[in-house]
Amino acid sequence: MKKLSNLCINFYDIPDQGLEFDLKEDFSNLDIEAKDFNIKEPISIRGTIKKFGKDLYVKGHLLTEMIMCCSRCIENFTYTSDTGFEATYIPLENELLEEERELDHKDLDILFYKDEKIDLRDVVRDQIVLSVPLKSLCKADCLGLCPKCGQNLNISKCDCTLEDVNPRLEVLKKLKRKN
Repeated sequence: MKKLSNLCINFYDIPDQGLEFDLKEDFSNLDIEAKDFNIKEPISIRGTIKKFGKDLYVKGHLLTEMIMCCSRCIENFTYTSDTGFEATYIPLENELLEEERELDHKDLDILFYKDEKIDLRDVVRDQIVLSVPLKSLCKADCLGLCPKCGQNLNISKCDCTLEDVNPRLEVLKKLKRKN
């Protein structure tokens, strides 16, 4: 199998038996707007591309480390994104324009290429963004910050008491004391 040297390739440069790729890609080449994370460089991407007529099947794996801020304690930590991906590329001229066709769940992994140019950056970019957790935690049992003094409870305990009760619920507190 021929080796791929970057994430953009011409359809005719892919041999019939397929193509392997094993790349270290610079984060800035992927045009990702990263507000919740910073990527440690480089991003490791490897996989294969196989031809089926004019269609291409891509199966790959990416590995990168991100610097993220914990949602509970606001400390920075390193998160490793280790994920696989698959995509099918089909020629754009054989399909209706995207707004003219109805998509179903099988179409979510279908991408289009035009003028025999396949750009794998889109699928790699999508996988990086999808691998970012919705709630980033430095560890599963992170204690977070004290709501009164702001002390990081993972580092040390504070002397704050958290008995502030909503005045509307004060009646329930009295009931609890009677029992």
